[in-house]
Amino acid sequence: MRPALGALPRFGILGGLLAALCLAAAAYAATPQPGFSARADAIIRRHVAAQTFSGVVLVADHGKPVFRKAYGLANREWNIPVTPETVFRIGSTTKTFTAAAILKLAESGALGLDDPIAKYYPAAPPAWSGITLRNLLNHTSGIPDFVSTTNGFIRNGARLQDKPEDLIALVRDKPLEFPPGSKFHYSNTGYVLLGLAIQKVSGKSYSEYLSDAFFKPLDLAHTAYDDFADVVPKRASGYWHPNGAWEHARLMTPEASDASGALRSTADDLLAWDQALHTGKVLSPASLKAMFDGQGRRYGLGSFVETRHGHRLWDHGGNVPGFCNAFEYYPDDGVTVIVLDNIEGQDAEKLAKELAYAWFGWSVKAP
Repeated sequence: MRPALGALPRFGILGGLLAALCLAAAAYAATPQPGFSARADAIIRRHVAAQTFSGVVLVADHGKPVFRKAYGLANREWNIPVTPETVFRIGSTTKTFTAAAILKLAESGALGLDDPIAKYYPAAPPAWSGITLRNLLNHTSGIPDFVSTTNGFIRNGARLQDKPEDLIALVRDKPLEFPPGSKFHYSNTGYVLLGLAIQKVSGKSYSEYLSDAFFKPLDLAHTAYDDFADVVPKRASGYWHPNGAWEHARLMTPEASDASGALRSTADDLLAWDQALHTGKVLSPASLKAMFDGQGRRYGLGSFVETRHGHRLWDHGGNVPGFCNAFEYYPDDGVTVIVLDNIEGQDAEKLAKELAYAWFGWSVKAP
């Protein structure tokens, strides 16, 4: 079968070393501003005091942790504190793994990025005939997002243990929001469809393929599909406080997001994934370049592609009931910022941004 992205070369150990050397040559030292650790701690404690953050923060320079601390409680009923090794649900940061899986399968010729989605999802309606895997990866398919178009599917509490096909069926009969490829609109539905493609061509479940292709080879021992039946040491409980009182998060099973947001992980595992991805241990240089090429949009293939104060930034956050996170990488500086939070909301991304401002010494105050 033909590879995507043109004729992608297959790279072994030598290719990984070449990719690492190229990235190292492009990067430059990004030492933090003096007193960064003290300022970072003060910033985080303000969020803790506001009851919007409870979790782990990890800031690394070229893969080496510079700041790694835990705050708050992993379980409020037992008063168990968060530790740096606490396991969190990572929501949409899952998409980075899903996209990497598709690109890896494209390298082997198992599928092509410009294959029609109907090839992997035969129940696709005629209106989807022009939609490709690439459109799903960069959110230009026009397929409605089952999360935002189903009357508060998540906000009202999702108790589904359905198959991916059941999630897709929620929007399959709705009209496309725009012609494929013409616009960007974030759609979780697209990534659930990508999970089906992974399953079809690999002959394994989505979770099994990711485990065999990434988690085991890279020793990401605490990263997995977050099956509620698993007994997971140090797994955090999720919370929110909508009326000023702490409550358990509304139930949302991993099956209710599947390949768009079902994984769990730790800060250390995410840093290891970050380094493996950007040093050629996961994908070929051609695939890696495609992953972070926004082509004029703010989103590549599984990652936001942005610029902050003149510094390139590749990032993806995640939000599910009871958890939020931020996963940021500044490729020209070699700086990684990871925030895992077991309080529902948007605070992780705000906190990550403030920490970046403190690291680089940017004068404009972060929102």
